[in-house]
Amino acid sequence: MLTGNGLRAAMCDQGYAVCRSVVDVATLRRLRSEAAALIADFYSGSRSGPDYWSYALEGRATPVLYRIHRLEQQPGLSAIPQLFASGSLRMLATAALGERAYPTVCAAVVKIPGAGAPVPWHRDRDHDGVGPGQSVNVSLYLDASTISNGCLEVVPRSQGLAPGADVDTWRQGKPVAHVTAGAGDATMHDVRLVHGSGPNPGDELCIRIVTEFRAESLSPSVLLGDA
Repeated sequence: MLTGNGLRAAMCDQGYAVCRSVVDVATLRRLRSEAAALIADFYSGSRSGPDYWSYALEGRATPVLYRIHRLEQQPGLSAIPQLFASGSLRMLATAALGERAYPTVCAAVVKIPGAGAPVPWHRDRDHDGVGPGQSVNVSLYLDASTISNGCLEVVPRSQGLAPGADVDTWRQGKPVAHVTAGAGDATMHDVRLVHGSGPNPGDELCIRIVTEFRAESLSPSVLLGDA
């Protein structure tokens, strides 16, 4: 598994990396149980509100849940908030950034079987004062993520693209890497890296916990951002 200087070098060069088996089986089981319960509660109507992002799909009776925001603040959880605060994801982010990492955002990204839509090409941060190498998104996969169920897709080395660029036009003809992962693996990418993901037309649910980390050397206003 990439760690320390190797992880930092990969992030500086490519803008993304994959780390294998970052949590043990028992922790993975607890995390998945909590995330699955949130999804079930949304569909039963017992959890709702602005943190639960969904869209309507023609021919489908229920909305398609695709994101649960402020995951660490959802009532009734224990394993997920602990991971956000001080777990292995923060250690990986610290290694990737080369200095202590500060968590700002934690969410569950959900690819519902047969309905999970593609995510358009984008960058997570652009005009907010965060430069290349200063912030990373770390995704812990609770299920296998493959090309067939909508894995992460990136344009390597695109974290240095100038702010305000039209990424969908710019990426035309550029090489694209499909970043697959197994349950318990983590992927990370610079928040300025150009990336997206495919649809999930099959029957495999894919849940990942994504946490944004920023370098503590950023000024307080930039460090906190919109977290």
